[in-house]
Amino acid sequence: MHEEDVCRIRAGILWNREDIGDGMLNRVADYLRGVRQEVTRVSWPTRNEVISLTALILILVVIVTLYIWGVDGILGTIVRVFATTG
Repeated sequence: MHEEDVCRIRAGILWNREDIGDGMLNRVADYLRGVRQEVTRVSWPTRNEVISLTALILILVVIVTLYIWGVDGILGTIVRVFATTG
């Protein structure tokens, strides 16, 4: 085993010199073709679904923000009361 091979093994990178040439390009091309096929199988939401779900998320974010703000205010007041009486 050559020193160069030992360095590759230590780094966790194992490959053959042939993988760098056409073999590697073919694998990348096959991967991209597979990705393209999978994208065509995806069930994309309609425009109305996207708009309604986005509005729902924004409303929920506002509700949760107000809830956290309220709880923080109440707890802050309680801590302040105990801090001033002690």
